[in-house]
Amino acid sequence: SRRFLSLLRPSCPAQLSLKRPSRVSLTGAPRPQSRAAEKPTEPEKPNTFQLDPIVKFPVVEATEKLKAIVDDVLADREYDPATCRQLCGRLADDVKAKIKRLSIDERYKLVVTCTIGDKATQGIRIASRCAWDHERDTFATYSYESKSLFATITVYAVYFC
Repeated sequence: SRRFLSLLRPSCPAQLSLKRPSRVSLTGAPRPQSRAAEKPTEPEKPNTFQLDPIVKFPVVEATEKLKAIVDDVLADREYDPATCRQLCGRLADDVKAKIKRLSIDERYKLVVTCTIGDKATQGIRIASRCAWDHERDTFATYSYESKSLFATITVYAVYFC
């Protein structure tokens, strides 16, 4: 084994030895500080091990809020594909921000979907399927119609234990 180690040793003394690890950074980046010097960070909120929400998601209030927001934004609007695309994103963001202001448990995660389309002689059906817990998760939806467009907005409230 000594013979094998002698083959691995560098022939030039300027080269690094195998006995000592190199402390030279090849990338030029500073070496990270040792983990022992770092203070352990405490979690922001301790675990509560709470499986059920303290206050359930208020579906009726959320639906009323949806109706007020959508009626306000889409009143007297004509369908235009370019503006409706931007309007759909902005409307979903506004709905999510205002629904979060309701007194809901912070463990509810909100997902907002918005569909705006041209109202012509066609028919449309919008459906969704989700894998969730029927006791804790819920949704609120609102459909709007005017002479030139239709909109359907759904807020899914998913509870994370």
